[in-house]
Amino acid sequence: MQSSPSVSNGTIAPVMMVIPVELDDVGPVLTATAVGVVFMIGNSGGFVGPVIGGMLMDSFGNFSGFFTMGAALILAALVIIPLRETGGKKKSKEAESVSIH
Repeated sequence: MQSSPSVSNGTIAPVMMVIPVELDDVGPVLTATAVGVVFMIGNSGGFVGPVIGGMLMDSFGNFSGFFTMGAALILAALVIIPLRETGGKKKSKEAESVSIH
């Protein structure tokens, strides 16, 4: 069970490094900066999360930290779900419209 986070992080990390290259505003020139910012934000949660969870555990004496992190996960899912596709599907449609003209 301990290897589960490592495996999931190892599968998502390459995807997170490729996404900025595909964005029009970032491109190959600023990819390293964008990936650095993404990982800085993600890893700051890994630093602050246990501290907040420990404070909640000390304050309430129960597993409120676990429920708080679960609520944060659900909130993140609700924010991400409505986002539009920006990857391969969009580019293939653009390529079709260019080749038709």
